[in-house]
Amino acid sequence: MKKKGFTLVELVVVVAIIGVLVSLGYTNYQTSMARARDGKRKGDLEQIRSALEMYRTDNQKYPAGNLVSGDSIGSYLIIPNDPSAGKQYSYTGTANSYIVCAALEKESGNATGCGSCVVTCNYSIPNP
Repeated sequence: MKKKGFTLVELVVVVAIIGVLVSLGYTNYQTSMARARDGKRKGDLEQIRSALEMYRTDNQKYPAGNLVSGDSIGSYLIIPNDPSAGKQYSYTGTANSYIVCAALEKESGNATGCGSCVVTCNYSIPNP
């Protein structure tokens, strides 16, 4: 008489394989999401840069002072929120120059001028 069904060892092996596959998938998913947030940060900083250049075209100067997410650049743009909770974008500027900063998660950024940022950052965009 032949027994039907799986042995305990076979079931444990299958569950272990599924666990390994799920953990690999989750790790890749988290990495992809962090890279996507970094891409959004870079895009947001370019949008802020465009608003600053429009402001300068109309006012012959950049806005002076420090701005963070939620503050407005005249009527041109409200600085968007960082995609991660608890983080902000930062703008520091004078009449002739500025720097816009963000903190990237997965990518190493160009930290040029980040020392003048209001928030901790590792990626910045200076005025052209």
